[in-house]
Amino acid sequence: MKLLGVKDNEVGFRCVPSPVLPVPESDGTIHFTPSSTLSNSPSINRSSPSFTPVSPLSPSNMTSPGYLMMSSSNSHMTPPGYQTGSYSSSQNTSLSRPSSASQTPLSPLDGSGLRSRSRGSPARYNENDTIASMEDLDKYLQEEAEKDYKAHIAHESSPSSGTAYWSWNRTTDYSSVLRKFQYQIACRSPTSDISSRNDDDPDTPSKYSGDEVWSRLSVPRDSVDKWTEYLRKWLSQTIMNRLVTEIHSINETLSKIGCEDMQIGEVSISTLKQVAMTKCQHVPTLNKLTPYLDCHANQEYLVQRLLELGKTGCMSDFNWNGGMTYKDKPWKSHLPTDTQIVMHCFCTYFDSHLPPHPKYPDGKIFTTQHFLKTPDKPNLEKKDNLVLYQSRINPPHYKVILADDIWDLNKGRNNMFHAILLFLHHIKTKECGMLGRVNMGMSGINVLWILEQT
Repeated sequence: MKLLGVKDNEVGFRCVPSPVLPVPESDGTIHFTPSSTLSNSPSINRSSPSFTPVSPLSPSNMTSPGYLMMSSSNSHMTPPGYQTGSYSSSQNTSLSRPSSASQTPLSPLDGSGLRSRSRGSPARYNENDTIASMEDLDKYLQEEAEKDYKAHIAHESSPSSGTAYWSWNRTTDYSSVLRKFQYQIACRSPTSDISSRNDDDPDTPSKYSGDEVWSRLSVPRDSVDKWTEYLRKWLSQTIMNRLVTEIHSINETLSKIGCEDMQIGEVSISTLKQVAMTKCQHVPTLNKLTPYLDCHANQEYLVQRLLELGKTGCMSDFNWNGGMTYKDKPWKSHLPTDTQIVMHCFCTYFDSHLPPHPKYPDGKIFTTQHFLKTPDKPNLEKKDNLVLYQSRINPPHYKVILADDIWDLNKGRNNMFHAILLFLHHIKTKECGMLGRVNMGMSGINVLWILEQT
């Protein structure tokens, strides 16, 4: 028992003399019937039908507990109440570890301070699980203690344990978290197209509405959901995050050159345009940033909202029909919605990537040709229409005009994303991935990867 570190006078253990085993005169082997145990001396009856020859019992073909108990040269310490099961031959001479599948711990001890771990049949050993060192023993005892603790907790919290059933999971208070964050249900847009059939623009009725749009294009709903996720990531990481970085960089530069009172978000858009012209040698990128800020007159709210939307990787704070609190007051309709801000940034991004056109000296090439906002009406007589049409301001709603047809997508929080997806899907499938002279694939803007089939 030196391996286990148990002394002769250890509390809870008693000394058991090792039995002297009879050795047959014929071949010097000892045979056990399957029902024999080491706690009782085996009986040898060669004429018995249950007698089966086995390999000789020696330190080289049995586990160490069996050999220790069968050794006649000395005595050893065995915990009282510990029963052994059937042993098989093994070349491993280390102490076998009880198998977890049929584990049976020690029985209760009187006055020893040790308690029974569980109830069941005697432990059976698995020769593959062995305890060969003190570290293995400590690990085994720790695992057993954890199992006891989990079983104790599970018993106390089970429905059959009286009052614990009624107090289950009431110790955690989430009220402060729910007050801090706005809850948005994570579900799909309505699958029913009844609301879409009630067209908000009777002068320009839609030819396709609701889920009929995607079913007509043979696009599964699961793919649309996946594309929506990809589009949100692309908008966030390609546009919104870069805007946040550029705003911080320009404000830092303005402070260094003595223009602390000209910070982005504190002055009007017209003042920023003047600064971009007079300080172009110090802030050369401000001239490219101002179009993104030309979305709403309230620059303070707009910049704060851009910074919030660009903080995460997927615009997790996006609120399709509202925004954030402003000056400790809830969002009101006189402020831009998040949908309006993101759509403006999307159009401005494409304005900056399309080649200049003499017909559009203001630089809004994409916005002028491919975006339309009520109260303006689309011209359905044009056969080359490819337009994102905002038919309602608040709550925002978008449609897609393809040639002389109007495609009306489901209303709700994903309406803008689905409109952009339909716009890109038409470019990929009908325009060979080209928007005018610009490739929307990998050799150009690289946005069509969003529509990869999954």
